[in-house]
Amino acid sequence: MSRRRPNFQGHRGLDALTGRGNFDIFEWMILRTLEWIEGREASLALLCKVAVVRRVLRRVWGYGHRLRNAEIHRIDAVKHFGASVDACLFTISGSPRRGASECAVYDSLDAAVPSSRFGLPDGELVADPRLYDRWRHLIGLQRCRWRSGVKHDCSKVMELRRCGPDSYVNGFREEVQLEPRFLFPMLKSSEVANGAVVEPTRWMLVTQATIGEGTNRIKSEAPRT
Repeated sequence: MSRRRPNFQGHRGLDALTGRGNFDIFEWMILRTLEWIEGREASLALLCKVAVVRRVLRRVWGYGHRLRNAEIHRIDAVKHFGASVDACLFTISGSPRRGASECAVYDSLDAAVPSSRFGLPDGELVADPRLYDRWRHLIGLQRCRWRSGVKHDCSKVMELRRCGPDSYVNGFREEVQLEPRFLFPMLKSSEVANGAVVEPTRWMLVTQATIGEGTNRIKSEAPRT
């Protein structure tokens, strides 16, 4: 007899299959507990990973839950529990009204003042809301969509270097002539980090804009590809 599992994150089925639906079980427990104290004069204190707290707060702040006074007090997990993990004591209170979308971070349980704060201004989780507010005018308009982490098991075929107007050399040192239709400039992470790239030295064949998109059209749109 099977049981239906609730899709509390609202992901599509394909997202769950490809790993986006992965989550810490304790994250789910915290979210359910915060539902119980939301809008009430109640407080919650938990030992957990800092990364879990960030994910939880991003979700509840985004939903506009009535919560306030979120705090992280860092703990030396190696010393106290023998576990190499970024752990903390996480405290948060419910409230009849919605509080600020910020969390104070204390370096230890004994610290009297927070060393930093993070928050969710403009729907984005940022490490320092005050610095973000100071420099937010530099954000500008998004003209390009950033894609990272595109990988190919067939990298020797799909990653190319240009050697002429329509000529490229693949990983087998074979020269191929390809249409520009499905070719995109490719940068290694080290090239981005060094900031010394004037022109891309590599190109990649990207044959799909979305997962599962058909590739039959390539035969007519770019037969050499």
